[in-house]
Amino acid sequence: MRKYGIRIAAPHTFDSYQAAEAWCLKVVNELWQAKYQVLQQIGIAQNLILTPGQTTGTMMTLNEFAADWMNGNIHLRDRTKYDYQRIVNRWLQLKVNGRKFADYYLTEIDLMLVKKWVEEVNKEASTSTVQYAYRVLRAILNEAAAAGLIEKAPAPLKQMNPKAKERPMITMDDLLKLADAVPIKFRAAVLIAGTCGLRAGELFGLRRRDLDISRATIRVSQAVVNVPGIGTVVGPPKTKTSNRLVSVPTSLIELLQSHLMNFTNPDPDAFVFEASPGVPITIEERRGWWDEARKTTGLENLHWHDLRHFAATLAAQHGASMAELQARLGHSTVNAAMRYQHATHERDNQIAKNIDKAMRELHQKGLGLEETG
Repeated sequence: MRKYGIRIAAPHTFDSYQAAEAWCLKVVNELWQAKYQVLQQIGIAQNLILTPGQTTGTMMTLNEFAADWMNGNIHLRDRTKYDYQRIVNRWLQLKVNGRKFADYYLTEIDLMLVKKWVEEVNKEASTSTVQYAYRVLRAILNEAAAAGLIEKAPAPLKQMNPKAKERPMITMDDLLKLADAVPIKFRAAVLIAGTCGLRAGELFGLRRRDLDISRATIRVSQAVVNVPGIGTVVGPPKTKTSNRLVSVPTSLIELLQSHLMNFTNPDPDAFVFEASPGVPITIEERRGWWDEARKTTGLENLHWHDLRHFAATLAAQHGASMAELQARLGHSTVNAAMRYQHATHERDNQIAKNIDKAMRELHQKGLGLEETG
């Protein structure tokens, strides 16, 4: 069983589900009995002993559980914990029916209350922020259910998946112009981002030994992340599927060889791209030369992450399946790769046009399209 994100192992396996449930209930009772003794000492008397069918959610608010879960969950990375805490501090504090949403007891939170909370967030936040805040809430409530504090989390809201806002779409010519506009030691970084689809943290976390020039591949095994209050952190990529091997267009190999020779320390663990010896590229360091390149090329509205979108679209246009896109981009689900399906459809439409053109040319040459019998 789990207690606020911390796993408590059973001493043995059980012969039946009922026996396992009885053991879980016993452990929860022991934990809450310990808390009850503390509450009695400070003058707060509550009957915290559970009976089958009861949960402890009536005694814990959303705010309390969120704090306990984040503090005790060793699996949350520093950046993730920071982002979650921002959601708790800002959006879970909005009032719903005249009361802070975070102050509701876990067992009071139902689907209708969640809908009203989403409406309140939507009044002040962007679509992406609303979606992220809702995902954080879902994660917290799912953990509360796993811990036995509530029977189950409210059903997911179907309308929380609106069509994503279209980002600027560049061309290969635009990509090459951007690469020429940045300092020469970052030219390869722009081209890798725009053709291989690495996330910024993955790209600037690359070490010399991650590049296999002879096989034209890049191994993604770590990422650079900036965590406010902590600084730059080098750790594992975003998800398990982000650990991957990515093939590089052979036309970039000569450039990569030149880059390694002129700008990368010979140490196998040296960063391929660095701000100064041994120091990875941070968002702040990148902003200067990237903003200048956008201005020079007239692409001021382009974000660095749009290079990853371009790489994904490029792969889709050249025949990559959803599964292949998922693997190349390091997405944890096929759904994440499906946003580039429009590119596959556009490519399919062009194929149909090419076929139609060929058929018309044959017809004009007198070879005919009529059935022969």
